[in-house]
Amino acid sequence: MICSLDIGTRTVVGIISEESENGIRVIDFETVEHEERAMLDGQINDIPKVSKAIVKVKKALEERNNIEFKDVSTAIAGRFLKTISGSANDKIPPSKIDEKYVKSIEFGALSDAISKNKNERDYCVGYTVLKYSIDGEEVRSLLGQLGEEASVSVIAAFLPERVVEALFSVVDLSNLSVNYLTLEPMAAMNLVVPKDLRRINIALVDVGAGTSDIAISDDGTIVAYGMIPMAGDEITEKICDEYLLSFSDGENVKRKLGSDEKALKAENILGIPLEIPIGELLKITDTAVNVITDEISKMILDLNSKVPSAVMVVGGGAKVPHFVEMLAEKLSLPKNRLALRNVENISNVEDMTKRMNGSEFITPVGIAYSARFNIGKLFKR
Repeated sequence: MICSLDIGTRTVVGIISEESENGIRVIDFETVEHEERAMLDGQINDIPKVSKAIVKVKKALEERNNIEFKDVSTAIAGRFLKTISGSANDKIPPSKIDEKYVKSIEFGALSDAISKNKNERDYCVGYTVLKYSIDGEEVRSLLGQLGEEASVSVIAAFLPERVVEALFSVVDLSNLSVNYLTLEPMAAMNLVVPKDLRRINIALVDVGAGTSDIAISDDGTIVAYGMIPMAGDEITEKICDEYLLSFSDGENVKRKLGSDEKALKAENILGIPLEIPIGELLKITDTAVNVITDEISKMILDLNSKVPSAVMVVGGGAKVPHFVEMLAEKLSLPKNRLALRNVENISNVEDMTKRMNGSEFITPVGIAYSARFNIGKLFKR
């Protein structure tokens, strides 16, 4: 069993999982909200407060499952993300290519990407193979192949040292160590857009609380990553500004938007009780959703240079009414080409708890899935 953490802007989600016949089996999970706003735009602002949430998650999972975890798998948001491509080629040994050879040539391509990065203090937080070739002919996998020369090209993701070290510091403070690190959109992509779907031009959008991370697939691989520093918190802040609510009260109001209630009750910062009609509230949230989806659509078109064939949306920030519809409109996509993906509908995820529901669990489970199958692992710390 492995323990994985999704350290998000609003919550920390911990998952205990194991490999199953078709993918991954979730044994248990725990979700804890940060006290106050310990993280902003996906970045750690208050290390002790974020650690406090991690410790609560860790303790709950350990007590319920009678196990102690020392290592965790985790991922990092794409704020300040930079991507660089790299390539390598090597002579093929007389015997058939094995996993050790594949990893060696992949890391050669990574080294090439790293050498192109002008900022030596950046951390490489993940990579994706763009293409394998044998004697100049593209192949899907190098394993078991024979020939004279193999080559590989990769896209590597880099983040500033301070961003990554803040993550390590908060995990260390929680008496844990990171044994697997990737990028959040990589993790989500690995789960919902497996290799056999990547021949299709798909944009995956992970809308969290602080950031909206984007990954693009085409021609059998992941071809680009990007992000915008806008997501669910901007919608909450719009509600708070309009009705003079604390952030936590604004968040509670936002979460009830999908309910059947005609009006939502709250108390503003002056102690005055409010009854907010749903129709009025939707007009307020629509203004924020309009801005966010506009920026997401621009980023998708910038990364992809065209409208993708389909868009998959994940993350809790996208559960607000009209989000998916507005994004489809901005991209001029038919509504049947864009969907909000929920974890309970992912075929390679077996949920033993029967409690895991919603798009907000795609990235946490994606981290566990990526770690379980060792996809794009760079180092152990």
